[in-house]
Amino acid sequence: MKKTNKVLSWLLVFAMVLGIFPFDARANDSEANSVTILFRAQKDGAFLFNQQEITVTDGLAEEYGYTVAAEDHNKEAVGGPTVFDALVAVHKAKYGDDFTKETAGDYLQISSGTLTRAFGQSATSTGYFVNGEMPNDGIAGDHGTTGYMIDTAVLASNDNVDFWFYQDNYWTDYYTFFTETEKTVSAGESFTLTLEGFMALSAMGYEPEAEAINGEDGYITIHSVKPDGSLSEALTDADGEALLIDANGQVTLSFEEAGTYLITANGMEGDFYAPIIAPWCEVTVEPAQQQTAPSEITIVCED
Repeated sequence: MKKTNKVLSWLLVFAMVLGIFPFDARANDSEANSVTILFRAQKDGAFLFNQQEITVTDGLAEEYGYTVAAEDHNKEAVGGPTVFDALVAVHKAKYGDDFTKETAGDYLQISSGTLTRAFGQSATSTGYFVNGEMPNDGIAGDHGTTGYMIDTAVLASNDNVDFWFYQDNYWTDYYTFFTETEKTVSAGESFTLTLEGFMALSAMGYEPEAEAINGEDGYITIHSVKPDGSLSEALTDADGEALLIDANGQVTLSFEEAGTYLITANGMEGDFYAPIIAPWCEVTVEPAQQQTAPSEITIVCED
């Protein structure tokens, strides 16, 4: 009898251990399916959502009543938070308590993997990149690789997501970026930014080939981004002339006052005269170091 009780006791302990493990596994799985990314969205040269960190959880779209794909175009299970989940998180961050399960469709809609509404506006002419390119399956075919739909493009921690509304009716918009996205200078110190990019549609299925943006004929101006996402007036040089991207994609500027400036560009690419998708650079301007005059030295000569 004692032996039987001992066996039952061990079985009970074993059952309790088995009951604990699935709970821990679910907790770890939840952590694994939550990622922190950088996200920014823009329309007509201004930002609908300034670049900021957003935490995205797998299944967030379903929580708000959206129907999304369980498998991608290769019949692979979608295993993680997607770009559409990120859009849901962004809308929640932007609209707060106004964005609920009941009102979500007023702001954001999707149909069979195609985005039809975003930020309360028609979104049938929109695009997105993750880390500067279209997410794709990497399988080369006759027409390049196949890109993922917005609800099957899975995100990883520290991904950088760009979302935009096309400005050109023929989708010739140029995706642009500064070669430096962070810059630290002293007040009054001149520095140069270089703007590169490519036609966004050219990267659909193919590796993007970035080149210096020709701003000579397109008249690309430089701006700072305000907290609400709108742009400042064009930044100017010491003579009051608008700072322009040159034919080599470069512009030189400086700031007299210390602070943090979010720098972007606006205008048309010069070769195809196509509108640009705005770039982003965070410039930290530190106070200029004061030069101290050398202290006076008295020399005493003894006879």
